[in-house]
Amino acid sequence: MAKYMGLAVQKAFERDVIHGDAKSRTEFFTYGLASIGISLLGDKGLSKLGTAAKVAKTGNLAEKAGKLKVNTGFAPELEAAGRGTTYKIPFNALHHYKENILKIVEEQFSTVKYGGHYTKVNRKKALKSNVQYTTSQGYKYITDELGRIIDVEAKLELGNAKRNTYAQRIVGGDDRLANDDGGHLIASIFDGSGEIDNLVAMNARINRSEYKIIEGRWKKALLEGKSVKVNIKPLYKGESLRPVEFKISYTIDDKLYSDRLTNYTGGKK
Repeated sequence: MAKYMGLAVQKAFERDVIHGDAKSRTEFFTYGLASIGISLLGDKGLSKLGTAAKVAKTGNLAEKAGKLKVNTGFAPELEAAGRGTTYKIPFNALHHYKENILKIVEEQFSTVKYGGHYTKVNRKKALKSNVQYTTSQGYKYITDELGRIIDVEAKLELGNAKRNTYAQRIVGGDDRLANDDGGHLIASIFDGSGEIDNLVAMNARINRSEYKIIEGRWKKALLEGKSVKVNIKPLYKGESLRPVEFKISYTIDDKLYSDRLTNYTGGKK
């Protein structure tokens, strides 16, 4: 497991579970873990996430979290958080749960050298499943069990990467819509790869407007000599290769910002 992946999970666990509230804990055990491809943890660790996800979707997340039953051994803390308090749980009480999660992450994802993240599916170039790869610019990517990009982490730099118009036309495969572009997760103006390892099927309106506006903020900050770090999480439904949403968080000189963009299905290209 790459060091950054384990550290990211550990920091999220300590922030959202140990020092969190009902909402943050529920999101960690449902959407947080699911976003990196972990959908089931063993009986010796955490219970199935499906129950938590079902509860979270039925109503207000914070309200439902107080009633959520997750076999982690800290139900009283969840109940306290459900009453509107932030309850700090002793680190030792949850240490073995954190270690179990980190072990699963380590077993599930493997780090490959850049270039070794490709495979062939039906004689077509594709991304390997459950791998982590890093570009020469230091941009880090993670794929899930279907070879879909689920996480991108980068400290941006200005550049002018070459585009691959063919890759942009075909990315998303059969799940791509007529009004989709091949959207760069990290734009070419930041030296983002023009290959399928940095592309997803993205609604043209998102790619050319909403996503581009955010990229403009990053470019402006870099031109002003500021530091820009980004984390991009494409979210998917079922086994589709086309994201339904993009969860974007970034810092400009350590000031945190976040956006969520819906990958629309309608509109004109």
